[in-house]
Amino acid sequence: MKKVFYVVLLIAWFSLVLGGAALATDVGAYELKNDVWVTPTSLAKCFATGHLYDACNKKYWNIPVTIHASVAQWIEWDITGTRWDWYVMKPGKYAADCITFLIASNQEVGVTFSGFGNLMRVEDGKTPFAGQDTEIEIYYAAGEGMNVPPAITSDLWVPADELYDNPYDFVDSAFMHEALGKVGGKLWCYINVERCNSACEYENAAQITLTLKCQKTWVNDDGTWGI
Repeated sequence: MKKVFYVVLLIAWFSLVLGGAALATDVGAYELKNDVWVTPTSLAKCFATGHLYDACNKKYWNIPVTIHASVAQWIEWDITGTRWDWYVMKPGKYAADCITFLIASNQEVGVTFSGFGNLMRVEDGKTPFAGQDTEIEIYYAAGEGMNVPPAITSDLWVPADELYDNPYDFVDSAFMHEALGKVGGKLWCYINVERCNSACEYENAAQITLTLKCQKTWVNDDGTWGI
């Protein structure tokens, strides 16, 4: 008998929960465009929930009303220099400002690096001789406001394969919320070409990932609606 009671109670609870969820109504949202309210809009949704009813001769009625807004994180970005081509005449250490980030967002944005490594000799059908260096060392330095390369002794320079362990964050600020171009950063690199590097081609393919640190759970990873 107790089992039947618990089953009935569980069914009643589920009915209450599902019934309450069903009361959430998409009332439709309008967006102001050129001083005209336009609907539908793909940028906002509004749901109405809750229902109260009573009746008697009481003089005063206090009816609670809640208005809540959940704002997703957005981003606007521009990255220049997604391919770098070095042309080197003789051995030496050479630096260049290779990537410039421009970021606008309404919360913190993380920057991570993957796949970065030394430049590896591209297969050309020739067999390297004993002792030949088949890769070129490359170092990176990331940061804001670096218009010239950091000093060669600076701790900002990290080996390519350690760049993954040095993520960079654009923290939330008033400038971040303004038009694109107010907040940015640079990724410098320097290469160390040695005498034992033969005349051939060297390359590395890598990836930079931008992460919205405060995205809402109701937004899918691809930026579409999750509700």
